[in-house]
Parts: sequence; C-alpha cells; structure tokens
Amino acid sequence: NFKYLILSNINFIILSKINGSIDLTLIKDEETSQILGSYILNEDANKIDVFESKITVLACGGAGKVYRYTTNPEVASGDGIAMAYRVG
Repeated sequence: NFKYLILSNINFIILSKINGSIDLTLIKDEETSQILGSYILNEDANKIDVFESKITVLACGGAGKVYRYTTNPEVASGDGIAMAYRVG
C-alpha cells in the first residue's frame, strides 16, 4: 500500500506518505507515452482522486519484502516498481 500526500511545487507533484490514501495506478497518455499523473484512493472519503502532473517521480522504497530475510522495512513491497512496469 502506498500512502501519499500531494505537495505542489514548481509545476510538478511530489508524492509523499500520509495515512488514508493509496496510489492505485499511473495515468498514461497512450499516444505520447507520457505519464500525466496518478489515480489515488482516498480511503477517508471513499473516493478516487485524480492528481495530474507535468512530472511524476516514484520514490517507492524498493522491493526488499520479496526476500525472506532483509533489512528493508515491511512496506518495501515493490508496489511502485509494479506500477511503473504496468505503464511501460
């Protein structure tokens, strides 16, 4: 689960952790292959929010949880890597 806070800064969006939100998928323009933002599930309001951006940065913490023994935190489950893979 990814939990995000959207911070607007210099015409792009930075996604950072907060409670109550889960990043569902990235929004991709199929013609240009450009990432246009993200769909975020707002669990508190029980709705999907759309966040558009000119630049999208995934800082997702890796996938250490795929190994039995790791020093990575439990939340490093590879969800961000999977999101990037799905959009190509």
